[in-house]
Amino acid sequence: MVNYGTRVQYSVFECLIDHKMHEKLICELKKVINEDEDTVRSYELCQMCLKRVQILGQGEMTEDKEYYIF
Repeated sequence: MVNYGTRVQYSVFECLIDHKMHEKLICELKKVINEDEDTVRSYELCQMCLKRVQILGQGEMTEDKEYYIF
């Protein structure tokens, strides 16, 4: 995940990637996770959703492409 985005918490990353890169990331993740124990969630945020993100404390929203992976 560190090769695709910014760590915002210990196991939470914001990744600004296009559709093709998202598919590549998911393919790579499937190779390394244990589906019986691990959970990976990917959320695509629309422009309206991005405008409604609230950050409390330190940090700022990464801004760019189509996908944010958390």
